[in-house]
Amino acid sequence: MNTALLNPAKMIAKGAPHVIHNDAELHSYTEALFQLTALENPSPSEEEAIELLTLLIERYEEEHFPVPASSDPISVVRFLIEHGNLRSGVWFQSSARRAGSACSFPGNGTSP
Repeated sequence: MNTALLNPAKMIAKGAPHVIHNDAELHSYTEALFQLTALENPSPSEEEAIELLTLLIERYEEEHFPVPASSDPISVVRFLIEHGNLRSGVWFQSSARRAGSACSFPGNGTSP
């Protein structure tokens, strides 16, 4: 057994990744994951960190932000709107901007 694993509590006390308990930790772990995945040639330990952070983030998100069983895009958007995580007007406007179109959506101030 690796001697570093003999005292996991000590590792966590020194700042090793641990189970995510709140949205602030989720944000910190996500930022760390983005930084690691942006590396051009991650080292083996960085690749392990990417895998560990991914597992911890997925676990938290699955528990706190469940995706509906039907995962077609329309059902997901409806689910997010119904649960207050997305306002329809904001999503439509954002989608139109990303598409670079002058699409008309209800409430976005454009006319057909």
